[in-house]
Amino acid sequence: MKVLVSERDLEELRYSRRIGSGNEGYCYLPEDDNKIVKLFSDSYKNQVKKVEFSNLKNSQIAFPIDILYSTDGKIVGYTMNYLSGEKFINGFRENLLLSDLKQAYLSMRIIMLKLKNVYMDDNCLDNMLYDYKNNKINVIDTSRWYEKLDGQFESISEFNWQMMTALLRSIDFKHYKLNHDKSLFDMYLTYKCSEQMMSLFMEFLNELELKVSEYKGEKVKTIKDLMIK
Repeated sequence: MKVLVSERDLEELRYSRRIGSGNEGYCYLPEDDNKIVKLFSDSYKNQVKKVEFSNLKNSQIAFPIDILYSTDGKIVGYTMNYLSGEKFINGFRENLLLSDLKQAYLSMRIIMLKLKNVYMDDNCLDNMLYDYKNNKINVIDTSRWYEKLDGQFESISEFNWQMMTALLRSIDFKHYKLNHDKSLFDMYLTYKCSEQMMSLFMEFLNELELKVSEYKGEKVKTIKDLMIK
């Protein structure tokens, strides 16, 4: 929904609790609301043509709700639901069960597949949160997403790349004892060199789980179990 905001409204929002920032602007959480407000910086808002998909809803994706317009007709920001979770840019919690990680990954992949022709531009690790309590991956910051033919497949490939990055950081793959295993290394090269990775994360995680279980002589169950000293 389009919402007209005055300069006074914007100033009041800027004095509320700031909870994040990025290249586009700043995010605030007003005390009297459970919605996050993202305001574009002055240098960026002139480049924003439109914010799409305010008609879409999903409990794990912070789609735009209200699109904020200034009196001169420019988009200055938007609101979105607050989604809980922790960033996993440096890896996953050590006590995370591998079975839970697979389930969370597959659930988000199904959501992405259903968003036909939606390309999730800038869906990086900074914009993904792991809700460990409910075992869900939540996605925030959707203002750069746009419609693109079969965009959902590109989104999933990039999602795989991000998930691989987090997993490799969890186990420090560059110094990993099994990093010369042929099947693991071949998939690692695919991760480093290819943009087409529709299911690489799951394949790599399954193979890693198998190899480490064989190496340790017992079935591994958590992220910590994958680590080899």
